[in-house]
Amino acid sequence: MLTFFFILIFAAELKLALDLIGIIRRFDAKVCVINEQITAIKPQITKTFTQIRIVINTLLLNTNKIKIKIAEKKDEYKFVLLKHIITTALFLALNVKGKQAMTVVELVFSAKDFTRSLLKLAHSLKK
Repeated sequence: MLTFFFILIFAAELKLALDLIGIIRRFDAKVCVINEQITAIKPQITKTFTQIRIVINTLLLNTNKIKIKIAEKKDEYKFVLLKHIITTALFLALNVKGKQAMTVVELVFSAKDFTRSLLKLAHSLKK
């Protein structure tokens, strides 16, 4: 009786092992099919990711250009606002005619612009 019990347990374990081997073989076959499909479309995937990288880098560059333009415009508007504040202060402080005050302010700011453009030119020549 005990021998029959051990034979029955052994047979059940053998059937379980064979079922597991069958399941593993089926999954292995499916994995091999999926691997072949992925290997077949790998160049397309690589090409798509390359294009996505290019698009992302282009967006980042454009974003940086926009930030630079905004900073330039911000400086430009600060410059214009400062110019108007100085002109108004000259009008009030000196109580002179507007044309004379504007001429002085224009000369000062044009000299400043000229030196700034010379510095930019020198900086661009260094590159």
